[in-house]
Amino acid sequence: MDDAAGKIPFKEVAERLYQEMVEREYEGEPLDSKATAYLNYVLQRERIRQGATDAGQRQDAVDYETLVTLKNADSDDPQHAHAMLAFQRLSVDPIKAAEYVERLITSRQTELSQKMTDIASKQRPRGRKPFAKIIDEIVRQDPSISRNSVLQRFKKHEEFNVIDDKIICHEPHDEMPVSGLSQALSRSKARLLKILKKHSR
Repeated sequence: MDDAAGKIPFKEVAERLYQEMVEREYEGEPLDSKATAYLNYVLQRERIRQGATDAGQRQDAVDYETLVTLKNADSDDPQHAHAMLAFQRLSVDPIKAAEYVERLITSRQTELSQKMTDIASKQRPRGRKPFAKIIDEIVRQDPSISRNSVLQRFKKHEEFNVIDDKIICHEPHDEMPVSGLSQALSRSKARLLKILKKHSR
């Protein structure tokens, strides 16, 4: 798209894109078509903003970041007010519209997660702590997983125990404080995203 090259200010590109993909009439079309239009608008807007309009792994990486942002969007946060407004424009039933978009986001995340898994599986194995390895595996399956959900996975895992605010690995023996799980999870998400971006070049 020529707009992405800077001939037209990005703000104008975004506004025009919104009009073309969301504000236009969808008379007679089902709600999920409107939800699809909104999601595609958000994805394409970010692709243009970050210069990833060509299909490929770079675009996949941008889509992944966008989907994670949408997944974790706080409806009370002014930063995401435009998203909530768009939901309201979709239908007289914005809650149902949001549900459709949520399903679409989850579906796209699953596709991208599989791509990340395929890429990561091709990486040359390196010596890493058992915690990093298991957290990476969990994040590949669910990129938006929370810290508490990861902790529950450790509690149920047969090779780990959670005792006295410590996560203990039996083989090889290692320990990690529960308080350090949030940072470990953040590093894992950043690590896998970096792998995806590296393969997009």
